[in-house]
Amino acid sequence: MPRRSGRQYQDGQERPILSLCSSHCRGHCINIWAYAKAKDILRRWAGKNGFEIEGNKYCLFKGPYFWSSSGAQIVFYVTVREQNGDRRSGWVRCGSWILGPLVEKIDVMWKELDE
Repeated sequence: MPRRSGRQYQDGQERPILSLCSSHCRGHCINIWAYAKAKDILRRWAGKNGFEIEGNKYCLFKGPYFWSSSGAQIVFYVTVREQNGDRRSGWVRCGSWILGPLVEKIDVMWKELDE
């Protein structure tokens, strides 16, 4: 009879490590999906407003939206080119407070130009 190594668990508790890894993997997949969805919202917003996105960077600390954003919302620092050729930079917050990027909502705070 083969010898079992390790601890034997009661029903429903056979693989706690596997369960933990599975939960972590699901959470990671949801974060990847939310980020991709927010990027798609950003691209559509730019197209509707006649902007060409020259650069965008994910903001972990959410820039000026730090105190007014939930964990579900995603903030990017973007540089866009307007149709007349002017460049603008600022922070774009994607998603709603509760549902995040499930709701196609955009808030923009433009960086003031130093003149």
